[in-house]
Amino acid sequence: MNRESQQKIKELKNIIRKYVARNGQPAETRLLEIAFHDIDTLYLDQNRVCGDPVVLHSLRIGQLLCQVNSGVPTVIAGLLHDLVEDTDMDLDLIQERYGSWYADALDALCKEQTQNQTHQKLLRAGRRDVRFLVIKTFDRLDNMRDIQWLPRDKRTRISQETKEFYL
Repeated sequence: MNRESQQKIKELKNIIRKYVARNGQPAETRLLEIAFHDIDTLYLDQNRVCGDPVVLHSLRIGQLLCQVNSGVPTVIAGLLHDLVEDTDMDLDLIQERYGSWYADALDALCKEQTQNQTHQKLLRAGRRDVRFLVIKTFDRLDNMRDIQWLPRDKRTRISQETKEFYL
């Protein structure tokens, strides 16, 4: 990992730590540190198509959630949002380490077999807890910021989906 990425990771963690310290409980501060450890460990040496470490994506989601004054649980779930899909972490372990709300949140954010099934699942989950939709929206925003690195056909498909579902 290059120096610039290391610095950005440090900056984002500091922003998120300060937010959680101001707005959270001591137990949530401890949970935040567990989340930082998990994303650092599980995304170690994983890079996005643009070359950035994957962990930066999760931290940017957390930072965006801080910017809009989301609750601390939402910020932590934003950090964890891709773990079940992209690592060996499963929902049972999420429940054990973080609790049932976090397992429900990450389950809501997992893709299904088709795009329509994924959207239906997310909308059902969003009726239970709108915070799941907020996390997914910021996830999409951050992904759209890096869309130029994807092949043309994938950019077109993702852009069309974003236009139809998120706008």
